[in-house]
Amino acid sequence: MNGFTIYSLFATPFILVFPEYYPNVETFELVNDIFFIMDIVLSFFKLSGDNRTLSKTAWNYFSGYFIFDFLSVFPGLIGKSNNNFKMYAFKLSRFVHTNRLFRLFGTIMNKFLLSRGYNVMKVRDYVDLVTLFLFVFFATHILACIWCALGRIDYHLPPDEKYCWVNTNGFNENDFQSIYIFSIYFILQTLTTVGYGDHTGTTRYEHIFCMILEFIGLSFFSFLMGSINNMLKKSDNFESLIDEKLSMLDIWIKKIERSNKPYYIPPDLYSNIKQYVHDAFMYDFNLIIEEFNFYQQIPPKMQTEIMNTIFKDFQLQFRHFFEYCERGFVNELIINMFARIYEPDLTIVNYGEKFRQIYFICEGSVTMFNKFLIRVFMLLPQYSIFGDYQTICDLKSNIIFKTAKHAP
Repeated sequence: MNGFTIYSLFATPFILVFPEYYPNVETFELVNDIFFIMDIVLSFFKLSGDNRTLSKTAWNYFSGYFIFDFLSVFPGLIGKSNNNFKMYAFKLSRFVHTNRLFRLFGTIMNKFLLSRGYNVMKVRDYVDLVTLFLFVFFATHILACIWCALGRIDYHLPPDEKYCWVNTNGFNENDFQSIYIFSIYFILQTLTTVGYGDHTGTTRYEHIFCMILEFIGLSFFSFLMGSINNMLKKSDNFESLIDEKLSMLDIWIKKIERSNKPYYIPPDLYSNIKQYVHDAFMYDFNLIIEEFNFYQQIPPKMQTEIMNTIFKDFQLQFRHFFEYCERGFVNELIINMFARIYEPDLTIVNYGEKFRQIYFICEGSVTMFNKFLIRVFMLLPQYSIFGDYQTICDLKSNIIFKTAKHAP
């Protein structure tokens, strides 16, 4: 359904400006309307969010988007049966679903980048940046269609009475492709404040539109540059913080070596320690939170918002554990967690050893042996949890937990 909505967002203003193009997509428009009718019917039965009953779902939809969805389908069908193309303009009501375009694109890009191993925080910045450019493309299309419409206001007049920019600039009125491409060019050069001046408006409506466009361009271009600068600055600040911690690590190691002469830390061990600290700061965000005392000073509601923002993916991955826990307990548990990186085939908890902490498997898997290490009788995959009830009940382990051989 999102695909049909996105098609409508781009096609509807274009067809309104160039109605002669409609016969080329008439069949697809009919299919599109049929799917929208089906979506209207199904929307009365979609249970989501706080709408946990059919009656509440139906009422919320009827008092919300229903009127827009109804106007976006049925007037156009009635106008088509009566050969009244003006009714097609009601399809602009589908613009209330513009968020579907950016939400779908953001979801796809977010999953793609995460599957490639990108850091969660960087993925959000990349998605925000590309979504911003997508908005520029969509806004440019809408503004270009408006500029085309202004240039074809006199389409019905005799040739000697036509005065809009399409005719004064020598365009063929029926060559909608050239007109649209030129409109994109004109809108982009105005929004970016380039303004070559090779083409201008000729009527007062076109002059007013150009003035509005210039103000939009100044504001938008400043906002775009500011957003890009903030994203780059945020990344630089985080990398600087990591570099600062690694410098402190170097000082700490130097102090250890000076206090234990003539023994020195081997280069391989030093590299492993440095890599471990680097990974800890990259993947263990509560180290950054604990670096400052601000977290404990803010109210619980804001603490919850911070946890839901930074650890949203983590809570979703282990929702089978967190969904039944009290919110304050979840916040305190997460803030007191530490990142642990284990080598393959390494014992985590031995037989008879007491559990001192709960383990959340974020990557890799854990194998479970009997006390004789004879055979593996269970494998805990990624996003599993162990040690919860043993820690709460202060129990000793009656089995051996080891990292799997194939992955840490």
